[in-house]
Amino acid sequence: MKCDIKLAVIGGDARQVFCAKSLSALGFETALYGFDEYNGDVGGSTRCTDLSDALYKAKAIILPLPATTDGITLNNSLSSETITLPFLFSLIEPSQLVLYGKSNCRISEIAEQHKIQAVDYYDREEFKVANAVPTAESAVAIAVNETPSTLCGSVCLVMGYGRIGKMLCRLLRSFGAKVYVSARKCEDFVWIESEGCNAIHTDNIRTILPECEIIFNTIPKTVLKDELLSLVKKNSLIIDLASKPGGVDFEPAKKAGLDVIWALSLPGKTAPISAGEILSDTIVNILTEKGVCAE
Repeated sequence: MKCDIKLAVIGGDARQVFCAKSLSALGFETALYGFDEYNGDVGGSTRCTDLSDALYKAKAIILPLPATTDGITLNNSLSSETITLPFLFSLIEPSQLVLYGKSNCRISEIAEQHKIQAVDYYDREEFKVANAVPTAESAVAIAVNETPSTLCGSVCLVMGYGRIGKMLCRLLRSFGAKVYVSARKCEDFVWIESEGCNAIHTDNIRTILPECEIIFNTIPKTVLKDELLSLVKKNSLIIDLASKPGGVDFEPAKKAGLDVIWALSLPGKTAPISAGEILSDTIVNILTEKGVCAE
């Protein structure tokens, strides 16, 4: 691959660092900014102390996942500096490509105002499928560490049968757990049963909640609330993998004494190397399609 071009990686968590290392190993010149609190190795990447230097002559600028959590500032968890989105985009040239992850349209809106092309890498199917693996593995690791019993023989409920839900089913079954999976589509019911799991319509989970010891939610909508929370056993563990607002009504759950873990951005926290390589692969695919680099 011909990739002797500069890329700027601005802000984020450890996965962005490992993404930069992976891109550097492929031959890209990678500039890092917004990682002053990261003391680890950055490979062949260059740490920049000035944002303008990092952006200078970069063909593409890679922003975090999520790029922003408040719609105002860049998600910059490994730096003490606050970078506002308007300031960042004021330094980006229209000829530069911005690659970002999941910002609820805020990045695309600001990019459009500055006549800058922006692509959400989180929307890429290859990224979501690959990212489901470390997410599911990390969720299972949380369950192992936070429960006093083995997964083997435990009764688990996976709410939602998307990419992460599918990976969770396979992992939990391999541990010997009894797995219920909630879904709404008839074809999903067939796939769930073929995986050796027990399919149940999402509207009917109240019938099996009292039996469940571990509940994994992947549905990006508040489902566990009101009456349903009252049916959950007090010693059960709920692991919510859904992005904001989450799938659990957290305040009532807390008042009910339920053990709820809202596990966001797991790949970046628990498997940053794999997460960074997944992101790097996706970035290369986008750059190739956009003609920024050639095979």
